[in-house]
This record gives sequence, C-alpha cells and structure tokens, in this order.
Amino acid sequence: MSTFSPEKYYVSKKGTINIKCPYCAVIKPLAINKLQKKSHVLKVKCSCNKVFPIEIEYRQFYRKEVHILAEYMNDSHNTKEVKAGVVTDISLGGLALKVFNDSSIELSDTLKIIFKLDNKLHSEIKKRMKVVHIDRKRGIIGCKFEEMANAGSQEKDLYYYLK
Repeated sequence: MSTFSPEKYYVSKKGTINIKCPYCAVIKPLAINKLQKKSHVLKVKCSCNKVFPIEIEYRQFYRKEVHILAEYMNDSHNTKEVKAGVVTDISLGGLALKVFNDSSIELSDTLKIIFKLDNKLHSEIKKRMKVVHIDRKRGIIGCKFEEMANAGSQEKDLYYYLK
C-alpha cells in the first residue's frame, strides 16, 4: 500500500495527464478520455512496479484555497451597498466567496469584487463576475470572472499568484 497522498493532476484539453512516479520520477502520459468528466482518485502502477494514488481533476483552471478578505457589491440590484466577504478559493476563471447574511444574491447576478492577494506586493484585484453557484447553507457563492484572465497587470498578478 502506498504511503503517498494522491497527487492532483489536471486533465488537458486533449484528455490526457502526465503522471510522475513519486518513487522513480519517471513521467508517463495517460489518456483518460474513457472516464466520465468528474473527479476520480485512482491507483496507478508504474514501470518500476510501485503503486501510488493520483487524483484526476477536470477543472479548466487550477484552484487555490485561500482566506482573503474582500469587499463586493451586487451590480444586478439597484444598490451601491458594499458588503464584506472572504475569498475561500480562486482560479484564473473565478472564485468562491463566503458571504455573511446576504440572501439577496441570486444566480446570474453580477458582482463587483475587490481584494488584495496575500503575495509580497499585496496586489489589488478588482473584477466583475457572474454568480454561477450558490450554497446558502454554507454561505458560499461561486463566481465566474466576466473578463478572462489573459491581459493587464491584475491578470498577470493573479496568474503568478496561482503558479
């Protein structure tokens, strides 16, 4: 039995991952297009005959768990009220926001958010995002950035933060 916790691998657009053996460091490509598009934990046997677990993730972007204070405003409602929240995870495509006592947010609402990364520069991020998931029980709002992260200093800061 392996003593390693599963290494997470993100599926490429071609439906492959490159697995690195934690014992011998051999890297092998693996086609996984036969698996359904949901996360899996699998046991893999290397050519060195060692078995180890891997976790397969189908997200488009790597997601990093964080705890960053944020302020947001709901653009979909005619209010300029700024509320506090906590970014709990972030990727180049969006984030999860913990909100407190805010039942006014609905699916497809547009939020403006501002927060500072916990990097050396404390880079400020200002984004417009669309609400794509709501977990009212936990107070978590899943949001997708409206402008994709591919240009500008904020996007570069976010890209390097997630690397």
